[in-house]
Amino acid sequence: MRSVILSEMKTKYKRLICPAYEIGKSGARRFYIDITLTDDVLTLSGKWHSYGQIADDLSDNSLIPADGFEYSDILKIQSIWERWHLNDMRAGTPKQEAFIREWRLSNKYSYDEACKALNNGYRYGTSWLKEEVPKEVIKYLFSLPAISGDSWLDIEPVAVDETEFFNIINVGATKPTVVP
Repeated sequence: MRSVILSEMKTKYKRLICPAYEIGKSGARRFYIDITLTDDVLTLSGKWHSYGQIADDLSDNSLIPADGFEYSDILKIQSIWERWHLNDMRAGTPKQEAFIREWRLSNKYSYDEACKALNNGYRYGTSWLKEEVPKEVIKYLFSLPAISGDSWLDIEPVAVDETEFFNIINVGATKPTVVP
């Protein structure tokens, strides 16, 4: 029997959502997103035309918001996906990443040029750094209407109770006790 070392244990939360669908000649096709939070690392993947990193597909104008979602939710999910997916794989410090996001608005991205612009202190891109996902982002994602089922096609809404939600947004924290 293998003994489990406490440091190897991971806190993992999952949420499957269906924020949109598309009406086509063969009927409705659902857009699914799997949201996973493991030890403060956010991972998003989806299924629509293909599986995996399909955040760009969220801007497809043929998508229709599903029940419980607005079109603004679809765009917000896309924005969160692009900004916070794999938040433990940042090439730069939070300050450097903010600079790069701003710099890219007026410059064509080049890793070498980015390194030149960020040549003081930590050398951009020399290791993967973790950037904490804001609790508001986690709270938003895990408050979206969820689905469950044995397959992508077998779906049912799922509610998150107060204790589970507290645990999701406070990974590693303990729920405070209410004193009368």
